[in-house]
Amino acid sequence: MKIDELIVWYEKMTPESVAHLTALYHENAQFVDPFNSVRGHRLISKIFLHMFETTRNPRFVIESRQVFD
Repeated sequence: MKIDELIVWYEKMTPESVAHLTALYHENAQFVDPFNSVRGHRLISKIFLHMFETTRNPRFVIESRQVFD
């Protein structure tokens, strides 16, 4: 996966595009933010869908990136 694809996905995320997460993340990926720490497609998707249900016009703005080999 190219990091640029992931950044575009985040910045243009919609409730409908959350389903594309499976093409971008490993099935056992871990997602951590200040409120959650989950592993796997289903739980990561659930967090993003909840975000759309409970906030008005959520969006991600990626200002920098860090890639590890």
